[in-house]
Amino acid sequence: MEIDATLNRIKENTENMNTYMKGKLNIGVTNHFAKYHLPPILRDFQSAYPEIEFNIRSGWGKEISHLINTENIHIGFIREDYEWAGSKYLFFKDPMCLFSRNEIDLHALPDYLRIDYQTGSVVNALIDSWWSDHYEIAPTIGMMVDSVEACKEMVIKGLGYALLPASMLEGNTDIYRVDLLISIKLRWILIRGCIIQKHC
Repeated sequence: MEIDATLNRIKENTENMNTYMKGKLNIGVTNHFAKYHLPPILRDFQSAYPEIEFNIRSGWGKEISHLINTENIHIGFIREDYEWAGSKYLFFKDPMCLFSRNEIDLHALPDYLRIDYQTGSVVNALIDSWWSDHYEIAPTIGMMVDSVEACKEMVIKGLGYALLPASMLEGNTDIYRVDLLISIKLRWILIRGCIIQKHC
């Protein structure tokens, strides 16, 4: 599993410091990652290193990128295309999907009401590129919400369709889903150095 591979890679980069570690690990994550992917990683890592305290900061990808580049966090989980000269590892790809309460005729998709949401520039560019590759007219935006979570709830209530990461509605069999054959790449970045205090 991707989470196991990520945990092992983090361990490899910290174990070369010392076998016994104690201190604070500053982690930066996007809001989506904090809710859907981070908890099992922290659970397993804390089990291996119970003396480590986690300090979690969440926000937009651009904010996490800034924290990494200014060395305010040790590990960052962000989407691709943010400038970073250090180590960068592919964590996983989250496929983008069309979700709707009801089945949709893709040929007539511009006629359906779409629910848009505020997100980072990477996801916006991915969605816009997919749309322009398939349609010559703009989508019909029926609603704009301020978060991907709000968008998901609107889709569940049948208020329109949305283009969302697959992990948002994974396992929800009541929602019509079409894979768009594009993915959000999520990378974790390790800042080497004094990640945690070493004790002999």
